[in-house]
Amino acid sequence: MDKTRIPVIVGTGQVTDTTSKPEEGRSPLQLMHDAVKLAAADSGAQDQGAALLRGLDSVTVIRLFADTLPRFASPFGKLANAPWSIAQRVGAANATDLVQGGDSQVVILARACERIAQGESQAALVVGGEALRTELAAKRAGLQLQWGEDAPTTPNQLTGVRSFRSTRPEDMYTKAEEKHGMRSAIAMYALIGQALRHAAGQTVDQYREASAKLFARFAAVARDNPLATRRKGYSAEQIAEVNAENPFVGFPYTKLMTASAFVAQSAAFI
Repeated sequence: MDKTRIPVIVGTGQVTDTTSKPEEGRSPLQLMHDAVKLAAADSGAQDQGAALLRGLDSVTVIRLFADTLPRFASPFGKLANAPWSIAQRVGAANATDLVQGGDSQVVILARACERIAQGESQAALVVGGEALRTELAAKRAGLQLQWGEDAPTTPNQLTGVRSFRSTRPEDMYTKAEEKHGMRSAIAMYALIGQALRHAAGQTVDQYREASAKLFARFAAVARDNPLATRRKGYSAEQIAEVNAENPFVGFPYTKLMTASAFVAQSAAFI
């Protein structure tokens, strides 16, 4: 590798919003823009990273839930070209590699590094964000928000690249999976969990208790992380106990063992 083209992550930024009222909440685009600004400032480049952002030639936005699964389609509009919208807001007028896609940020990172190493890119941004917490609260409050934006072009969705999830829901499942209702992560992970439990010779209670002990360690870390969304530091007993506030979500997993998509979070790296 040319030693002058070794890829280096120069800045990162993260945003978590757990308190804003729905009328004050940020859209996915606003959340991502804020994460990008933090990443630029984190780089230590001149003028809070403004020059670095102007020098971007590649902008990748991880595909939103709303653009991937019909059940998450937003009533508040669609970004026609999310990477273009981000590039416009950060002054990256020279960015020509505008990509939206993928469900693996690590693969996207590898792509950016390869392009830099091969001389195809000098500065790349990867960003993602979700505002489903705000969207759900706005729906319940009867608000009509405008989060969509048109664009003069469509993004490169990396069609045909094996490492990326298809944009078509019908391509995401086999016919056998669809026939048996296995069309969600929560169902598939529960099925895999049952197989692991059986292989380990555990009862349902033993497996749930072992899982709860693992998640309690995660909860202890989240308690002290201001960017976490669950910061109560739940004990293993609280995580394992099945009750009205912590029901089975995907048996044998309780609600506190299950990730929630309804967050307002974003992250970016340059």
